Amino acid sequence: MSSTKITDFIAYGTHAARPATPNVGTGCSSVYFETDTNNAFVWTGSAWAQLNGIGTTLGSDTDVALSGLANGQVLTYNGGTSKWVNQAAGASSPVAPFGIVQFQSVTSPGSTTLTFQQTATAGNALLAIISTDSGDTVTTPAGYTLISSKVQAVHGQVLVYLKSSASGAETSIVFTGSNTGNNPTYDFFELSGAHSLDQQAVTSIVTSNNQRAWIKPSAITPASGAMVFAAIAYAPSGNQPGDAMVANGWRPLVALSLSGARHLSVFIYNGSGAGASIQPPIVGALETYSTSDGVVASTFSIL
Repeated sequence: MSSTKITDFIAYGTHAARPATPNVGTGCSSVYFETDTNNAFVWTGSAWAQLNGIGTTLGSDTDVALSGLANGQVLTYNGGTSKWVNQAAGASSPVAPFGIVQFQSVTSPGSTTLTFQQTATAGNALLAIISTDSGDTVTTPAGYTLISSKVQAVHGQVLVYLKSSASGAETSIVFTGSNTGNNPTYDFFELSGAHSLDQQAVTSIVTSNNQRAWIKPSAITPASGAMVFAAIAYAPSGNQPGDAMVANGWRPLVALSLSGARHLSVFIYNGSGAGASIQPPIVGALETYSTSDGVVASTFSIL
């Protein structure tokens, strides 16, 4: 016989005290609140279903992810994870708006022709960043567009190529340069989804022999939802990358350098553009090979 007690239909108690099956009739339901877990359950007719998690703290809510709490921080919604996260007031969202599917780096290829061996998924954007000598020329592969470039004699040139959308399961993407002796460095990225250039800015400096130089790439004001990169290219005297003073919101993505090869550092901004000027990281190049070497940088955003 079904109960007529209100406490069988609406009740509270500990998790252990919750009945396996409430004493309610067919077509009726019951709600039970667990005082030790702060969770509420409703009887579906065959099982208990949790309604929510009513935490006693903000961090216990299922759509909140807190870490490294500090005074003055605020909550910001992260659309990538569908959670509220803590960050410094005025900081940008801590997650890039779209993903890097795969990545490949090559340095000192010893050939004028470089072939990326990865297979790209149809519809994804393809991005290639090259550090080479100022006098070197690179043949643009079919379907790619040179979206950013800067030259500074003698050993400074940065080239950024983008293919907005792969036409199929592409393999063997070939870049052909005019010089093998300069030992260029290449970074290749596949980005999820189709994308195009949003903004770009370039800068360069001239260095003297054995001078340790710092370069700050130009700032840009990307559109909301853009992924922002900074690339720095130069010729180091050793086989170690330069130091970096990484500004808030930036993180190093890759730094490649071998003795005798052209160096390439790539940084990514950990957030989407929001119509505000973004200041790239400052990078210190190592001692250069000869007088009047060049250090070049490109800041660009993909939307």
